[in-house]
Amino acid sequence: MISIVGGLAPILAVGAVLAIILLTKPSYFPFECKGNRVTVRRKEPGKKNYRIGLIAGASTLTGGIFLKSVDALTSNVVAIVGCTGCSIAILILLRHSIRGLRTLQVQERSMSTPYTFMQIDEIREARSRWWLGRLFKRLASPRHSPGA
Repeated sequence: MISIVGGLAPILAVGAVLAIILLTKPSYFPFECKGNRVTVRRKEPGKKNYRIGLIAGASTLTGGIFLKSVDALTSNVVAIVGCTGCSIAILILLRHSIRGLRTLQVQERSMSTPYTFMQIDEIREARSRWWLGRLFKRLASPRHSPGA
């Protein structure tokens, strides 16, 4: 029974943080809407600029040193706790975007036309120029039967 609770604890912790984020009221809306076109605002007011590369390098270095000093069972527990903590940190850092997407979803349900990207014309033009975009378009298009 304890192993089941221990196995479900990371999922429940991340789920609880996500539920809290979804159920609280947004303080900042990270999107700009003009008609049915949506774009992302560049920077939220008062947000600090984190040096993600430096943080990732330092955590990799300390994690490597720590994992070499412990045995296999302890390192697995540390890895699970570390990944759970990273998941919760990502949810907290992106909470405004998650709440904003939820707000957009609710708004879109009441509209007659769905939301689309502000730069949709440039995206379609770039997709038609690239061979990979043309390949995906060909694969996604419905196939015509030879008799039709």
